[in-house]
Amino acid sequence: MVDQDAIAGYLLRWRGPVRDSVHLWGRVDPLLEEHRCTRETVIQLYDPGLLPRVLEALKPGHITRVESFLDMAVGEEDFTPYRGHPVVRLSPSNPGHVEALARLLSLQGPFRGKRRGRLSGL
Repeated sequence: MVDQDAIAGYLLRWRGPVRDSVHLWGRVDPLLEEHRCTRETVIQLYDPGLLPRVLEALKPGHITRVESFLDMAVGEEDFTPYRGHPVVRLSPSNPGHVEALARLLSLQGPFRGKRRGRLSGL
């Protein structure tokens, strides 16, 4: 939604293989009127004040739970980077890589829709 050449709000919808995701920011009332969730959807709000309007706009029975998460802003001089696990290129000839990938894919649940790539042996 644009108001006087400035972004006043947006609704970004991402269709995932298992569930959809919708990001809402700013003035979203007119956008909610045009949007309907037709399957399981994760809705991310950047303003908790939008929650009552979003719940009202959705059809009854589509809400399974509401959770709150906090974002954190930090300045460049105060930021301490997190050093996670090292990144490695997966190799089909490495049994540990194949097992780890198979475990990860099993956690995602059943895949619905077209698969672009195929992993043989999994």
